[in-house]
Amino acid sequence: MTNNDTVLKRIDELRIAKGWTLYKLADMAGITQSTLTNAKARNTTPSIATIIAICDALEITLSQFFTLPEEQTTVLSRNEQELIQKYRSIESKEKTIVDNLISGLMDRNK
Repeated sequence: MTNNDTVLKRIDELRIAKGWTLYKLADMAGITQSTLTNAKARNTTPSIATIIAICDALEITLSQFFTLPEEQTTVLSRNEQELIQKYRSIESKEKTIVDNLISGLMDRNK
């Protein structure tokens, strides 16, 4: 398998995991659908700018994009990563409040 195949396959894996069509991915990434279909048809790797736009749309980092699925434990969106960073910076007492809030929300949604 070539690098082109790997990148294109990874785009499809991530797109399908979101339940998105090529059109939806292109729309969310702010690129044309032909950018993706042409890359697939010609078996060419999209530009790094296109890959970055795709990552932004999928809410993943470039590192997560290029990490093989079997090497991944959990893929966190940028929002989730920011939330973890914020959580780590608050006092212990505040963490207890946040934990209780989340537990309450989870119980309510059962």
